[in-house]
Amino acid sequence: MSNLLRTTITVPEELLRKTKLMAVGENKTLSELIREALEAKIASKKPPYSKKELFSLAGSIEPRSPLFKNPRKYIKNLRAESDEQRDFSS
Repeated sequence: MSNLLRTTITVPEELLRKTKLMAVGENKTLSELIREALEAKIASKKPPYSKKELFSLAGSIEPRSPLFKNPRKYIKNLRAESDEQRDFSS
């Protein structure tokens, strides 16, 4: 496993209690269970654009376009638009 970092999170008391019980039931540490849950959540979300899709856009920008002069800004704007469309609440 890569470098592990320590962090502090705030969770409702009942959620923490249920999580600890689940960890014991699965014979895992609380940290292991939380890491697995985070990895599963992240893996279940498809990024809005793959690298291949982003690079394919490069050929579609008109050379006289202001976007062509600043592709990093263009990609940053694409990512921001995509973040606005994603639902981070689930």
